[in-house]
Amino acid sequence: MEKRRVRTLLIVATIFFSLGALAGIFPAMFSPMMFDAPGSEHNLTTIVLFLSVLTFPISCLLGIALSWIFYGLNFLRAACWLAF
Repeated sequence: MEKRRVRTLLIVATIFFSLGALAGIFPAMFSPMMFDAPGSEHNLTTIVLFLSVLTFPISCLLGIALSWIFYGLNFLRAACWLAF
């Protein structure tokens, strides 16, 4: 892979995943309200939904950061895998 194509791919991925992380921050902020009902803290479905909503923006931002780090270290294939 050539470095220029990988950089273009990372720029596009950064834009899309930044927008996804920005859109996912608001549901993550309100996700603790899932536990307002009595007994909901013991419901496995609610806990899994809470964790998935909470980790979505984190995984978007972490994927962007790690892909650029691997790009800087010249691990181009790993940077592409982490971007998507």
